Parts: sequence; C-alpha cells; structure tokens
Amino acid sequence: MKNNLKTGYKKTKRICEICGNDFFATYAKTCSKKCSSKLSQKRALETGKYRHDCKYCGEEFKRYRKKNSQGEFHKFCSKACSNNSAAEKRLLTPVIDRNGYVLIGCRNHPNAHQGRVREHRLVMEGILGRYLDKSEIVHHIDGDRQNNDPSNLMVTDHQNHSSCTSKHRERYRVSEAFIKSIGKWEDYLRYVSK
Repeated sequence: MKNNLKTGYKKTKRICEICGNDFFATYAKTCSKKCSSKLSQKRALETGKYRHDCKYCGEEFKRYRKKNSQGEFHKFCSKACSNNSAAEKRLLTPVIDRNGYVLIGCRNHPNAHQGRVREHRLVMEGILGRYLDKSEIVHHIDGDRQNNDPSNLMVTDHQNHSSCTSKHRERYRVSEAFIKSIGKWEDYLRYVSK
C-alpha cells in the first residue's frame, strides 16, 4: 500500500479488468484512460445500451457515440446498407423524364429501365391486371403526359396511336397559330395607336 500525500487515501495494488496489468489506485478499476473507455463500452454492450437495429436490413449492430459527417448517429450496420437505403429512397421519389412522363421506382418490374417504370403504364397494368407488351402503347387522351388518371388513359397499338397524336398535334398547331396571330394583331394595334 502507498499513501497519497495530497488526500491521505491509501492506494492499493489492483489488476486492470481490461488488460490485466498491475497498477496502484484508490478506486479505479482500470490502469489507463484507454482501458477505462474500453470498459465502459464493454458494460454498455452487456446492458444493451449501444445496440441498435439497422434501418435497412434490421440486423442488430453496435453503435457507439461516434457521429457521421452530418452530425447524426449511425443508422445502418454497414456502408452497403447505407448505400442501398439511399438508392431505394431515390427510386421511391417520382421523377419526370425529359419527355415529360412521370417515372416511378419499381425494380422488379419486367419492363423497368434503371429500376423505374412510366407511371401511366403502371396505372394501365393495374386496370388490366396484367403486364403490358412492349408493342402496346398507353395513350393520354387529353395529351397531358403527367395526367395519369385512369379515365384519361387508353391502350392502343402503334398505328392507332400515330393517328391519335397527329390529330392532337394538328389541333395544337391551329390553336398555336391562332394565338400567334392574336399576338401579332395586338402588336399591330399598339403600333398604329402610337
């Protein structure tokens, strides 16, 4: 036994619970700060304090007080689960493609392209109760590609769809020409009134 000159408490020879080294202390159960942190982690694991379920796979994993780059505690057991979760999150959000169609994430669909399917095709497949063939085309009756209401959709083949869309485009050209002519007429009236 050694006496501590400052406090008067006697230090006794102890054995570290983590590394097994001999050391002199009054109350400590470990020889260093490193062993002390390992002991607290060990106790936390025994009590289940730092055990969490992975948000992606549901597996139990050990999570300590370390935070990720965003300052949050880890939610996934591995980087792979984190990446898979992010990919699924991206797929679940609807996207509008460059042609104006709404795309929905549907990985297991036989006609999926990069894990996504056009929403109007999914709606029509739900109505028919079967997958559509690649030769079948879903036509938007009002011409709005984002209006995927079942009453606005009909299944056609390529030949019938061409005639439907050409009629719609013709009507659009007429209305566009009419609007342009009104605009020119208004410009002419402004010019004359000056």
